[in-house]
Amino acid sequence: VARIPDVSGDGINDLIVGLLYQNNHVYVFDGTNGSILFTTPYPQAVDALAVVPDLTFDNSSEFVAGGRQGKVVVYAGGPVEVTGVQPQLQTAGNLKVYPNPLIDYTNIEYLPATTGKVEFCIFDLSGKEVWRHSHSAIAAHPIRWQWNGNDRKRNKLKPSVYFLEATEGQKRIRQKLFIAK
Repeated sequence: VARIPDVSGDGINDLIVGLLYQNNHVYVFDGTNGSILFTTPYPQAVDALAVVPDLTFDNSSEFVAGGRQGKVVVYAGGPVEVTGVQPQLQTAGNLKVYPNPLIDYTNIEYLPATTGKVEFCIFDLSGKEVWRHSHSAIAAHPIRWQWNGNDRKRNKLKPSVYFLEATEGQKRIRQKLFIAK
């Protein structure tokens, strides 16, 4: 359950709810009278919901639903219009992030192709680097570590969309990373 800025157009905050088990659905409820504004089946238990910045730049409210098996969907739109705009976001090449969205921490796993240095950087939506981590890698040996959602000064980052980038020589892989409340 999470509060979402007004999607019904009445100026009152609305509510998003994700359900578990046999009735896996995402609902958006009107904040004034509790009526259902939007509902959609979700293919797995909904474990996380979070409001995210306006990714479509249309001044609408947007939110993320995260499922138990790693499916993440971003819902975007204007008053009484909410549309899933992003399919499952979990892996990019040899880079895996789970759970995503993260609440307390996320596991990051990378399988390097060569022996040498691998740089991991996390950027916010404006492109500002908020965190960096280096590893010495051995080809075909996975690098695994956890990240707690803090920036390089150990401040908790706000719920939003971020980008994790792994750089190995000239090869770069980027993965969307969501921080939920």
